[in-house]
Amino acid sequence: MLSVEQISKVFGESQSGYSALKDISMEIAQGEFVCLLGPSGCGKTTLLNILAGFERATFGRATFNGKTISGPAGERMMFFQDAGSALFPWQTVEQNVRCGLKLQKIRGAEQDQRVEYFLRMVGLADHRGKYPAQLSGGMRQRLQIARALAIDPQILLMDEPFAALDALTRRRMHAFLLDIWERTKKTVVFVTHDISESILMADRIMIMTYGPNSRIKEVLTVGLPRPRDPAVPAFGELYGRIEQLLEEETVRMPDDAA
Repeated sequence: MLSVEQISKVFGESQSGYSALKDISMEIAQGEFVCLLGPSGCGKTTLLNILAGFERATFGRATFNGKTISGPAGERMMFFQDAGSALFPWQTVEQNVRCGLKLQKIRGAEQDQRVEYFLRMVGLADHRGKYPAQLSGGMRQRLQIARALAIDPQILLMDEPFAALDALTRRRMHAFLLDIWERTKKTVVFVTHDISESILMADRIMIMTYGPNSRIKEVLTVGLPRPRDPAVPAFGELYGRIEQLLEEETVRMPDDAA
């Protein structure tokens, strides 16, 4: 479904600019949950932006179902860490969900049905008249998810969406997102720097090296049954292996970035 072929990204002049990504290739299958994991500054968000169509690769190409990604499109939906900035603050919960449907020219009973269905799916049906500022951080993220799912994208691109939440809310959002993923069979590419989060969520974890010239260092298949318990030995063993791979990258980091 999603393919990256020898992608490199240089900011500035190709000879003298900053090389963020270097010769990255990967394949992501339909319905797969993939985490991009790596230290700060490794180019995770840059790669996600290329998949979303917000950035163009300097070399190589990214394709969706065989077609080159040349810009944003409805089948690939981006989620941001700060849901409050992504939502329309002057619109209610219900109006935020309706917005994308109106742009797709979905009207009448079908629009009403989709709004009702997805508000109930994310547990916000009783909050439809509130504005984003009146919602908690977790509720704003659920609203961002409902608004996206309502227009039926095929891929969810998520840039550390739960990083700003407290620990308890974050765990609840993990369970919520996995439930949504299992029910909708959407493809998810999820950026994180949290090892536990990646193991809890992903089918595969793609570990990136520190930049410049960041690349995919290793791809790990998690292979643990869901729901996953951090207390089981296999979880801890995988955590240790990933931690070692990332620790190898910290020795390459400048002192002010560690």
